[in-house]
Amino acid sequence: MIRLKEVAVINSTTPSSLIGEYVDYLPMQEVTETGKYTTKKQKKGQLPSGLNNFQQGDYLLAKISPCFENGKGALISSLETGFGMGSSELMPIKPVSINPEFLGYLLSSPEFINAGIHDYKGATGHQRVSPRFVGEFVFDESIDQERVVSLLNEKTKSINSQITSLTQKLHHLEEYKTALIHNAVTKGLDANNKRILDGTPAEEMTWKDSGVEWMGDIPDGWGMSKIKNMFNVIGGYAAPNDIDMKENKNGISFYRMAFMGKNSFTLNMPKSDELLTEDQAKFLGFSKVKAGSILIPKSGSVYKNHRCLVNEDCYIVSHIMALSPSKDLSSEYFTFLLKILDMAKDMTKTTGLDSIGQDDVKNFEICNPSKHEQIAISDYLLVKTSLIGEMKSEINKKIALLVEYKKSLINEAVSGGVNV
Repeated sequence: MIRLKEVAVINSTTPSSLIGEYVDYLPMQEVTETGKYTTKKQKKGQLPSGLNNFQQGDYLLAKISPCFENGKGALISSLETGFGMGSSELMPIKPVSINPEFLGYLLSSPEFINAGIHDYKGATGHQRVSPRFVGEFVFDESIDQERVVSLLNEKTKSINSQITSLTQKLHHLEEYKTALIHNAVTKGLDANNKRILDGTPAEEMTWKDSGVEWMGDIPDGWGMSKIKNMFNVIGGYAAPNDIDMKENKNGISFYRMAFMGKNSFTLNMPKSDELLTEDQAKFLGFSKVKAGSILIPKSGSVYKNHRCLVNEDCYIVSHIMALSPSKDLSSEYFTFLLKILDMAKDMTKTTGLDSIGQDDVKNFEICNPSKHEQIAISDYLLVKTSLIGEMKSEINKKIALLVEYKKSLINEAVSGGVNV
């Protein structure tokens, strides 16, 4: 058995003096769990401070959770400038007397990752593996590394191809769902281009210009209204630091941005894992957001169109706003509509973050069919999106099985197994 630090330089440093005016920039989000990466040639002086330098031939290991346990990392085989600068959460490792591709497989193996998780340092949410742990990790030096790499390259290529194909199907389903929702909420039409309310073909309907570019024509008889004329737009509160809301067994949901992001693929928000009791909320001076309200993030995931409907009273963090109906309307319909509303063009940058204000949202103009038609459209979309969700779930199960199979192959091979 041999330690990694005996065959590779852990947390290797590339002197800045070697790097010219331009460099290949690699942020964490451009590194995948399959070892792929995308760099962009940029001026060194225009990049953020605190980056790690690396060069062609280095392996970059994502050291922070959850990127580490997800297996993020990449062998840097090609750089336009020969040198790179990347996230400080990417640990450069320079192979010396170890096959570079074998090193990549070893560092993505479940055995290595599980050992690293048990050796995590730092606070929850910002835990990292240390260079010491990586350097002290041992493996069997008698393994025929070239044979293992050859076998794994062949096997993983086939698995990755299947995963890519399934992932493309997921993207196509998502694109179809977006188009389906757009056609329904802005035109009142189903997938066959017939009016959801009564089956009238689109070519037999009368249309008018909505006056909103992304919406285009809408059915004659539909109205247009600003959000403030249909909803009360409500802000949230700073999360209380002195209350462990996860310890409360009973209470009302308190929603943060992270929880909203995890559940944004659904129409309705599930109950939060953080609860506030009535007494705690009263002490803090928090007011409830009423059931039937629509939650919208003010920053970050605005770009991802995260919008969710709450079916119970709740409290929200200050980074979220709530649209509480002031008129008799279908919250489900307007949640679908808001999911396709692009707010990015109205974002402003404050304290380094792109965000959107409540006043901006109040003045968005959206279509407003009769409540009867709102309900017909939302009922139609609930059925259709549920079916799409089931199809996506089945595909994700297949992807998960392939990922686990790939992990087991890698683990067996780098641990000394040869029948991969």
